[in-house]
Amino acid sequence: MKIKIFALLLPAFLFTSAWAQEKKTETQFDEDWAKVIEGLPLFINGNIAKTDVGAKVAYSCLITPFSPALQPGYVFHTATENIQSKRSMGIIFNLPVKLFIQILYGHFYETDTVTKSAYFPAPIPNARTVFKDIDSAALVVSVDGKKQWQNLYNIQFTSSKNIPTSVIRRHMISDIELQFGVKTYWEKQVKKCIVISRNGLPIPEYQKGDVEYKLGTDKNGQGGVSMNNVPLVQLINFMLVREFRNTDYPIVDETDFTKNLGKVSFSTKDPGLTFEKMRVNMAKFGFKFSIEEREVNMLVITKANM
Repeated sequence: MKIKIFALLLPAFLFTSAWAQEKKTETQFDEDWAKVIEGLPLFINGNIAKTDVGAKVAYSCLITPFSPALQPGYVFHTATENIQSKRSMGIIFNLPVKLFIQILYGHFYETDTVTKSAYFPAPIPNARTVFKDIDSAALVVSVDGKKQWQNLYNIQFTSSKNIPTSVIRRHMISDIELQFGVKTYWEKQVKKCIVISRNGLPIPEYQKGDVEYKLGTDKNGQGGVSMNNVPLVQLINFMLVREFRNTDYPIVDETDFTKNLGKVSFSTKDPGLTFEKMRVNMAKFGFKFSIEEREVNMLVITKANM
């Protein structure tokens, strides 16, 4: 079985020398994946279904410890005739429990326009995630600046049926909660937020040209944004997983802009993007950036009542 792994748009702290390896052939990748499957699992859950030819696994979920053979990553797909395995699947490699939960609660984008079956999740950002009444030391990758490799895990869910990603995620969240003794839910809280609204100028709507979404520092060391033919939510999610990943402010969209963006482009003389750079440069495209209090949905991770 060959699985396409989509590149992570996650903080670079996970990509260290532990994974600094030469590009692997497909055979080498299969061998490395077998090491994970053959490793001692921490958690196994599943269901057997009766068929005309006997019993078979209807679905299964497997959680295993960190494997240095694999880079951090994740992939989700539903079963279609165009997928070789003809199974629905969700896999997350070498990430901590907090990121498991942020990914599974995140917004899922369809990334395979041919098979209509592959999905890439934009994780819930740290600014919208909160620990409540729980020691988070075992749920994150770094504690007091030191990497905690024992806090990284792999999780694989497979189903013989064609099920939507919402069902895949529900199964995976339930098994993660059971294995690690946590409970997760949404809760409304009042927080200071980066509010994006309109300033009265027209927001450019898509007219022509290829899809383009660049944000951050280019090869010349200049910060900036270059977007075309993408929804505004994709720009916001790109901000949150790149330049604004460590912000304490949730980002709230109050523009009511539902069409794809037209050409939105600017560059700065120095690297990186800040709130002030976005506030000044996005104004000419009809956007207002401000810091204001708003009631927002927060992803809560707390201790389960075992």
